[in-house]
Amino acid sequence: VLQAFDEVQDSRLDLTKVPLADVKHQWQPIVVAHPETGRRALYVSRLISHEIEGYSHEESAALLDELNGYAEDPAIRYTHKWKVGDLLMWDNLNSIHARTDFPRNENRLMRRFSISGDPVIVAWDTPRAAE
Repeated sequence: VLQAFDEVQDSRLDLTKVPLADVKHQWQPIVVAHPETGRRALYVSRLISHEIEGYSHEESAALLDELNGYAEDPAIRYTHKWKVGDLLMWDNLNSIHARTDFPRNENRLMRRFSISGDPVIVAWDTPRAAE
């Protein structure tokens, strides 16, 4: 799947108006497997996933919409209710994360750290990409 984004975006890019060469982009697998657990995860996002290689525009849009529906299912979503002093960590290889808006008069501090390890494993790729 084509992932394309701009750091300052707050909505989906319109790739008919923004040249792909002007934004960060990468073709990536649709399903990945965690290198340690083997657990599979969808690697799609309504914000940055744009096109499935080997599919028509209409087929790609329909499949991405369906996959995003699974990824955004409230039954598997965790929403944190923040309190002063909270620390939250997650495994970035098997999760989609996003912050919600908060009042401008409330401070937030985010620090990110990464642990090195093996890359994710392609668990399912598009037919054309697999050739």
